[in-house]
Amino acid sequence: MAAVLVPPYPTSTTLLYDTYPIHSTVTPATVELAARDELDEEGFLAWMASSNCSITNPPRAEDLTWPLASYFINSSHNTYLTGNQLPSDSSAQSYIDALRRGCRCVEIDVWDGSAKNETKKAKNGFGRFFDKMAASFQDRREYEAKKETQDTTPTSSRTSSSDGSSLEKDQLLDVEPRVLHGYTLTKEISFRDVCIAIRDSAFVTNDLPVIVSLEVNCCAEQQLAMVRIMREIWDGLLLEEPAVAPVELPSPEYLRNRLLIKVKYAPPEEAASASSSDGEEKSKPAASYKMTQELSSMGIYTRGMTFKALDAPEVLNPVHVFSLSEAKVHDVLETNPYELFNHNRYHFMRTYPSGARIDSSNMDPSNFWRKGIQMVALNWQTWDTGMVINSGMFADTQGWVLKPPGK
Repeated sequence: MAAVLVPPYPTSTTLLYDTYPIHSTVTPATVELAARDELDEEGFLAWMASSNCSITNPPRAEDLTWPLASYFINSSHNTYLTGNQLPSDSSAQSYIDALRRGCRCVEIDVWDGSAKNETKKAKNGFGRFFDKMAASFQDRREYEAKKETQDTTPTSSRTSSSDGSSLEKDQLLDVEPRVLHGYTLTKEISFRDVCIAIRDSAFVTNDLPVIVSLEVNCCAEQQLAMVRIMREIWDGLLLEEPAVAPVELPSPEYLRNRLLIKVKYAPPEEAASASSSDGEEKSKPAASYKMTQELSSMGIYTRGMTFKALDAPEVLNPVHVFSLSEAKVHDVLETNPYELFNHNRYHFMRTYPSGARIDSSNMDPSNFWRKGIQMVALNWQTWDTGMVINSGMFADTQGWVLKPPGK
């Protein structure tokens, strides 16, 4: 290929930045290309593939010094699923893919581990279906039976582990928690494998914080297993529990290379349900386990609290997070539009697709961003209009986009 002449272009780094100040992604490689009098085929292709030839201008660098609630956050719903909400597979690879695509808020549904072999495949599709259904109902019975046992076990029958955690006497945690969509035919994966996938992928594309939203459906012993696994695998990535309760949200700049745990808050003086604060459309049994202090205390700046009203006492907690389904958001908007908007100027809110979206379709996220909602969790495995809009919103960003003035 013949040499390609380059049109007049600044030849120094200073001129390049002065002439194209919005191109915050100018790299030494593009500066070197611009300094040449002519380009060969390889250089021409490199130039055409650079940000300088993008049809859109790269975004300006974000101001990352505002409180966390001042940003829209690229968020995923039921991140572990690879397909629809009922019979699809779960995979740790889904976390890797989402995080490398710029996601900054992932979700994990955690359930008690099982000693029995439930991964054995049936001879045919119908056999597998009925086996999974039977296992699901059996899990529900075991769940409620263990919950009743936990509620009636005297405190004196518990002992403390070396790290101060409460354990049943002679209890051997020979199984670890698992991740799946509860009471469906979705395939399960190991909670440990999910934690490893997050550790290895969270800060590959950038170092801004990642929020891990936990939906906990575990007994006390399995909650303690969760804590040990997270502290082991995410060592160096977790925040230390502060000596005093936080009174304000820090900035993303302050939390670089940190995982923020969003989990149900249990005040030290009382027990809270372990099930998520996500509200009315999550699949959960009528009887829920109690949240342990060991797990609840890991939620430092993102404490999940059940939404009751926008003037409820929970609003006074500066680090609370309300999670509402898309339908619930619309209900609140009809009755308290100003209060909803004003709440989201200073505090976290998360919304997620309706439980009726069993095909893993998505709502239009822009409707919720306009209400100031920071975390609009979408089904990343479905490339539909909602995900296209989300992709456009966070294109060429680090997953944290500063809200415009007034939001």
